[in-house]
Amino acid sequence: MGRPVGVRVAHPNLHFYVVLHMEFFHGSDVDSVESIVAFGIDPIAAAALGGGDVFWMTEDLPTARIFALVNPAGGPPAVVGTQLPQKVVDSLVTRGVMRFDAPTGTWQVVDWGEFNNTARFYRVE
Repeated sequence: MGRPVGVRVAHPNLHFYVVLHMEFFHGSDVDSVESIVAFGIDPIAAAALGGGDVFWMTEDLPTARIFALVNPAGGPPAVVGTQLPQKVVDSLVTRGVMRFDAPTGTWQVVDWGEFNNTARFYRVE
């Protein structure tokens, strides 16, 4: 699941990792990434480049970099990220806003508008 950001808890009898946030990445071109940061994800803009059914994200920054290099817009590569509290991710999954696609190891946003209401994007690179 998304790149966990949390704390390791050590106790003499217990050892576990508490996930506080999950971080997701999306590789694209600079113009698209700047638009996502400013306005959120846009299915109409994605459809203009051949996408638009779901918004794909990965927990793996190197994978996002690869997709940025082969972006359909052909512009300079860039990566956008978002970080969400674990409880929020769980809620979004439960409500069908996003889902984990096990065969590809990616996250898919299905309800773009609701995801935009929740997520804040930032440029990673």
